[in-house]
Amino acid sequence: MIWSEVGERIRKIRQDKNLSQEQFGTLIGISRRNVSNIERGQKFSIEMLETICEKMNVTFEYVLYGHEITDISESINFLDDFSLSQIQLSIDIIKKFSDLIMSPNWNRLLISELMRRYATIATQATIV
Repeated sequence: MIWSEVGERIRKIRQDKNLSQEQFGTLIGISRRNVSNIERGQKFSIEMLETICEKMNVTFEYVLYGHEITDISESINFLDDFSLSQIQLSIDIIKKFSDLIMSPNWNRLLISELMRRYATIATQATIV
């Protein structure tokens, strides 16, 4: 996800509804300046994302990635082959990633965590 692209999509959503930045800001509870910052790619909170999606009647997927998920069952069929432990590990990874992405340094933190885990796994593999 690239924040400048998210901002561009939010600008398009606002413009498609024929709202000024001032009107949009009032609708979602922020200043015109903050709307401008978001539209130029400044990161914002998950709560703000929820508000934008709710007020503008759009999905998270569209705002964040530019497309809708029309049939989630088709998107997650690969999970049928996962064991219970693999599914639990996936849930743990998603939770950790969700916590990290809210940090201003989320990309560095995520890379550090992945490197730490890789080193642990690689060490365990050589011991066995």
